[in-house]
Amino acid sequence: MDTRQPMLRPTRKGTWHNMKIFNLSLPKTGTTSFGAMMRGLGHRVCDGNWKDHKTNFLMLAAHKQDFDLIDRVAHGFDVFSDAPFGGTQYYRQAAQTFPDARFLLIKRDPEAWWTSFSGMLDAAADQNNAPKDVESKLNIAFDSGRYGYPLVAMDLCAGDATKAGFLRAKAAYEAGVEAFFADSDRFCAGTMDAFSSGAFNGFLGMDDAVDVPRLNRAKRPAQNQ
Repeated sequence: MDTRQPMLRPTRKGTWHNMKIFNLSLPKTGTTSFGAMMRGLGHRVCDGNWKDHKTNFLMLAAHKQDFDLIDRVAHGFDVFSDAPFGGTQYYRQAAQTFPDARFLLIKRDPEAWWTSFSGMLDAAADQNNAPKDVESKLNIAFDSGRYGYPLVAMDLCAGDATKAGFLRAKAAYEAGVEAFFADSDRFCAGTMDAFSSGAFNGFLGMDDAVDVPRLNRAKRPAQNQ
């Protein structure tokens, strides 16, 4: 575990939580909505975006298993969402580095998740001319400079970049997270519907009346293998 000073330090304005919150959910499970909601509440949010240099840098670090480097960046934020915080094994170290943090896992129906995830890949690979196979889409994203997520995605599916491969990986990842945090009061898991209804608000230290936005809905994808 890295004990050096953090790379980034937060600028605090108003009242802030000392507690860090890690959303360990896979992309296309409400992660963009979660980040927007927490940012709107005044938190400093570190979340994923294809076009964000920091995101690509952190996903490359996760691919290289350099979790100490991610720790150093994480010291400068309050809330974390999307890759590399969801979809990698970083949560195991984060649980030790930040013993007061809370961890959230939002799960989505596999077929609905795949439809949305595939649409995201189409957009990254130019939806109008996207190839059918997932690995080619990831390669296009990588070659265009969006190198972080293709690396993490291929790590997640262990090289089986097919619908079946990703659905198996999704199930295994979510089961692994739940097993790791079994019986922990620092962890909460549920469905997208539960998240959208505000069922997690209390666990996240928010008022029950806080509305959850619905953002970044993917277009219907091309036919995928």
